[in-house]
Amino acid sequence: PRPRKSSLREPWKVAEEHSAGDVRPIQVPEANFFKNLEIMDCLKDGCDMEMMEDLIGRLRRDEAHIEESLEELGQLQQSLRSPPDLAETMGWYKSFLGNSQHLREELRSLQELKRTTKSFAKQFVSLDTRH
Repeated sequence: PRPRKSSLREPWKVAEEHSAGDVRPIQVPEANFFKNLEIMDCLKDGCDMEMMEDLIGRLRRDEAHIEESLEELGQLQQSLRSPPDLAETMGWYKSFLGNSQHLREELRSLQELKRTTKSFAKQFVSLDTRH
């Protein structure tokens, strides 16, 4: 029997319709809705370096999981005689990955700006105390 098309709302169907041992369950992102709100607040209002490091790490780990999932879905699609249409699911993963990478770069830029500003302030204060 021909497998039914998978949809974004039912990505687990791929695992059910094909050998379940071959596909990992979907992992919940570390940068969930609430962490994304923290990221937006951090970008808008600023946050400490420790929080930035934590948020960047969460995004980086999520990106690695998404890249693994994309690779696995691509391999699954190639290995089946009648592969399911995974374009919508893979498109969602790629969109998520792009958004995550963009947010991580924004956080990195803010982090670098903070480091540069702190370094400049230290140099300025040290010059001021010499006079």
